[in-house]
Amino acid sequence: MILWAPSQAGQVSFRSLTVPTERKAAELRARILTGESFETIARENSTDVSAPAGGFVGTFAPADLPPELRTALSDLAPGQVSPVVKMGNEFFLVQLVAPEEADWITENAAALDWLQKGHYAEAVRSFSRAGYSNYPPIPSFSSSTK
Repeated sequence: MILWAPSQAGQVSFRSLTVPTERKAAELRARILTGESFETIARENSTDVSAPAGGFVGTFAPADLPPELRTALSDLAPGQVSPVVKMGNEFFLVQLVAPEEADWITENAAALDWLQKGHYAEAVRSFSRAGYSNYPPIPSFSSSTK
């Protein structure tokens, strides 16, 4: 049974954690399964370029993924972690990301990028799309005195 959680029709979002040994991958998987955060463990241990983003790789059509990843993701529900997967000389863990979470991650990253570039209006729009709109409005302060 395939439990894809497509964020867009026919697509799947996931996190990945890459390490050089099967033993290390199994150790990290055990830590995740006991409640440690996949994102934190990926940031601290993964050799993948996605490590700084907590292992978030993005959203892809399953057909665009290597067969090993397709197989690893195919039996997962959002939030679940795959068994250890070997690809080439490296060992992977993948975690399926729910569509809503993938959208939030994408919008939040875009908002932070806009903020760093000084484009505040765009940052506010992206933060709003990411779900920060439930907060009370920020008061505007005037430099004039009464």
